[in-house]
Amino acid sequence: MGSVTIDVELPEAVLECYGSREAVRKVLSQSAVLELVRRGEMSSRRAAELVGMEWLDFVRLMGGQGINYFTEEAFQQDLAAVAEMRRSSDRGAG
Repeated sequence: MGSVTIDVELPEAVLECYGSREAVRKVLSQSAVLELVRRGEMSSRRAAELVGMEWLDFVRLMGGQGINYFTEEAFQQDLAAVAEMRRSSDRGAG
């Protein structure tokens, strides 16, 4: 994967809070891809790949930042699918 270097001027206090340039770099990189996911411009799987994280760990990071993995519509579809599986299971058990 290719990468670019961008010079960003930050207050020294930011570096002091994070403790190292690498920690700041990691947070900025994650924040950039999280924003793309939040705006619907990048998939969570692609974003996880770009920041070198396992997908499930990235989904947890999304949740910690208030970014929902599931939309309300997807959640309702999943609930309907579970309800249908239960109905099918109940018919088969009887």
